[in-house]
Amino acid sequence: MYNNQNINSLDNLEHKATNIFLDVRTDAEYAEGHIKGAINIDVMSADFKTEIESLKKTNNYYVICRSGGRSASACLTMANAGFTTLTNMEGGMLGWMGKVNSL
Repeated sequence: MYNNQNINSLDNLEHKATNIFLDVRTDAEYAEGHIKGAINIDVMSADFKTEIESLKKTNNYYVICRSGGRSASACLTMANAGFTTLTNMEGGMLGWMGKVNSL
């Protein structure tokens, strides 16, 4: 259904259009600090399932939250919706050692 990988492995990820960082935290959490280029869709939002339908299901999604719990839930929901390549980023933003952007 989905893979688990340490959040800091994103530092070595090849940058290409099909590799998508999906931050599933709240808007407020995202604004406090996020990985550059990450798309924010709150997994706890009532609209989560509707919002992910606009995403291309064959991209490679690296799903990020605060610590890894909500991202695992988002991966399960996305897998059930037909997304094919999902990676839950274990440790989440609490474990991220790289650069953080804020709004």
